[in-house]
Amino acid sequence: MDYILNTLRSIRLPARYYSLVVPAIATVIVLTILFNIIDSHINAFVPLPKFLSKSKQRELPKTRGDNILYGGHFFPHREWMVPRHLDKFEKLFLDSYLEYRAFLDRQSRTYADAVKNYKKRYNRSPPPGFDKWFSYAQTKASLVIDDYDSIEESIAPYRNMPQKEFLHRMEELRVYDNVFRIAEYKVIERNELMKGQGLWHLLDWDFFYDLPEGFLMYINTWDEPFVFPQELNRTQKIEFFDLGRKPWWPALLEHCNVWEGRNSKYVRKNDRHDYIATIQDAKEALDLCAHPEYEGMHGFFNAPGSLMVTKQLVPIFSVSKLSVFKDLLLPSAAPWHPEFLGNGGIKDFVGKTKKLYWRGSATGGDNNGDNVLKSHRSRLASISQEHPDLIDAKVTTYFGDLEGLQQQWREFGEPERTDHGAENNFSFLMDMDGHGLSGRYYRLLRSKAVVFKSTAVQQWHDDRMFPWVHYIPIRLGMKELAETVKWFATTERGDEIGRRIAEEADWWSRTGVREDDANVYTYRLFLEYAALFVEPRPN
Repeated sequence: MDYILNTLRSIRLPARYYSLVVPAIATVIVLTILFNIIDSHINAFVPLPKFLSKSKQRELPKTRGDNILYGGHFFPHREWMVPRHLDKFEKLFLDSYLEYRAFLDRQSRTYADAVKNYKKRYNRSPPPGFDKWFSYAQTKASLVIDDYDSIEESIAPYRNMPQKEFLHRMEELRVYDNVFRIAEYKVIERNELMKGQGLWHLLDWDFFYDLPEGFLMYINTWDEPFVFPQELNRTQKIEFFDLGRKPWWPALLEHCNVWEGRNSKYVRKNDRHDYIATIQDAKEALDLCAHPEYEGMHGFFNAPGSLMVTKQLVPIFSVSKLSVFKDLLLPSAAPWHPEFLGNGGIKDFVGKTKKLYWRGSATGGDNNGDNVLKSHRSRLASISQEHPDLIDAKVTTYFGDLEGLQQQWREFGEPERTDHGAENNFSFLMDMDGHGLSGRYYRLLRSKAVVFKSTAVQQWHDDRMFPWVHYIPIRLGMKELAETVKWFATTERGDEIGRRIAEEADWWSRTGVREDDANVYTYRLFLEYAALFVEPRPN
């Protein structure tokens, strides 16, 4: 205050003005402090007038204690104040967004923290080489250090297997030509073969040389998973069975009864929401043993086009799986291939046609005259016919036997062909399974549109893709699809939240599910897997 008075005296104002100017300046200072307090706390719930709003850009991860709920990467956070009344879809977005923020904020920043959090989470010390993995993750600017529960879940059955039996089963796999064997650092030497398979050649596996001696792995070269355990007798020899082109659901029920003991690891709540609300809900929705209503909702359940399985528990790496399979999940490099990721002409969210758009072939199952509309892709096209003002979904190529082809033609008419560029004109894009995982998912996330996703497939990124923040989750039955699209397409708040989701997805696709992030995940997976060869376990 003395500084202010001296400054005013230097200006040589008449003395009578001091009694007016000084209180005015003091008032401005007090109001500025007050508005800053409101800015960081109250305004998270009640929006300030625009002329009092500050315009500043923020990037995640935020600092601890930041209470701005709708803070964004691309827009001034004043555009995202929470209204007094929340629609159900706004609440779904907000709750998941807070969970996402907490997820980013809790990740370890130092190696000591990473070790501490690992021990706390898994009740054991990290595997050998964890320090090198952490350095690698830091070099790749990975935002995810601690949350790799999907790896833990997939490795867990093999931790309980006696080491002698584990090694014996690895030897048994040598005679099968439908798996790709990597041993004794030969991955680089056999890279040309890997290119031929088209699945892993984009991934940087230089860290392979840091793994323990004796490391041996088998990679599934098919789209479908392999390990479908149903036999509790561990002494039986490994055999592969063909379950393709016929109803598969009875075999699934047998697995749930024998292997899972009729109990799912997820507890179904009586008051379960109609919508997939949280990331845990999204995982629960993939648990086939917990959802008997899924029968007839997916082409793979009806009659998979091809499916070779072993009923014995054996460690095989695959790029996707259903919950009842015990394959170890590797990232597929296919989504980063230019054929899938390339998309020129991306347009901003504003100004696009407010419809849900999808084009794709009738893959995902063996279509016949009885099961065409039970296929997930055909059902989407059928829903589109019921809601043409909201959904534009068409099949581009038909597959199946003669009766199946005729049935598809009667239902949908002549197949419509189109190019990838057409999707850039729509605000909402649908992503669905094919024979296995969707190769277009990451491209859609970068398209500055809202991605709606319906899937039965587990993938490596499931621990880090947050529903209602990065995509809109849709159950296999798709009963909620039209209502959800309508809210985003026809309401002011739907448009605002949709724009935000489109930007969050674009940012996360370039920050959290990059090729580098897939490599960090793969390195971590290999460390945990390699420990099975060196850590003593009871026989």
